[in-house]
Amino acid sequence: MNGHFAGFKTHCETTQAGLEVVYFADIGGVEVCLNEFLEFGFTISYTGVAHCRHCSVYLRKTYAGGYCFDCFSTLARCDLCVVSPDRCHFHLGTCREPSWGEDFCMQPHVVYLANTSGPKVGITRAGREHKRWMDQGASSALRFAQTPTRRAAGMLEAYLKRYVSDRTDWRSLVTGSCKTIDLTELRRQLMSSTSESLERVRQGQVEALTQGFLPVQESNEIRLLKDAHSTLIRYPVKANSPAVRLKLSASNIEFRGNLTGIVGQYLLFPSGVFSLSELVSIGVNFTIGSPFEGGSLDDEQMSLFS
Repeated sequence: MNGHFAGFKTHCETTQAGLEVVYFADIGGVEVCLNEFLEFGFTISYTGVAHCRHCSVYLRKTYAGGYCFDCFSTLARCDLCVVSPDRCHFHLGTCREPSWGEDFCMQPHVVYLANTSGPKVGITRAGREHKRWMDQGASSALRFAQTPTRRAAGMLEAYLKRYVSDRTDWRSLVTGSCKTIDLTELRRQLMSSTSESLERVRQGQVEALTQGFLPVQESNEIRLLKDAHSTLIRYPVKANSPAVRLKLSASNIEFRGNLTGIVGQYLLFPSGVFSLSELVSIGVNFTIGSPFEGGSLDDEQMSLFS
């Protein structure tokens, strides 16, 4: 089985223990369940052809995770406010793609707590929580609040970052050295001060929550979810990997190894990990076959970055 890797998606199956993550990859136009190929031999070959995720133009260099320079310079989805949503400027009328902003930003969002490499806070559009948690490799997560817009969620997240990180350390994720805590207890610790700060915002004391401006009407629509249940999530992992990122380039065009697991967006091999999202942007071919003896081959030919 071989072909160009055109992307992946996740699916979750509900069990008594929680959610079981299933990974599917588009390889040569065929959807392949990667879970079925754990411990199989994977050959990943560099094609030298990348294309823009938006306009599909062929590229030598990509920006912002797979865009050409023109799209990177003009698309709202490439703005800084996408990764720092508390900086959203849609209300100022300066969004570069107002219709996209309506569909993406001016929709209900969820602020959540999760255990990834450690406890973290994050946001996502309402209804997409499971996908977001799986993409980040969360072992457990719960919904903390629901907001009317992405900006409101970003401002609440910015407030909570004073107490809990918004980052995931990929090294801990792939090596299995993650620290987990009781998210229900963390929520209890954060809920009181958050409730008090929101109330002061509603009384016009904007600095109580953030340095930005949050309209009272919008703050009134924020709901703190005090009784949301924690969700446990399990990934298809036979063995963890060392904290080494594997890279393909014109001088290192092929990697071969036995797949030992998938967590978050990382393919795990005995010698290191590939980021699935990076593989889409650079253009690669996948070949899946019998396991290689010794776990992996051609490791000495790879460019490794820890």
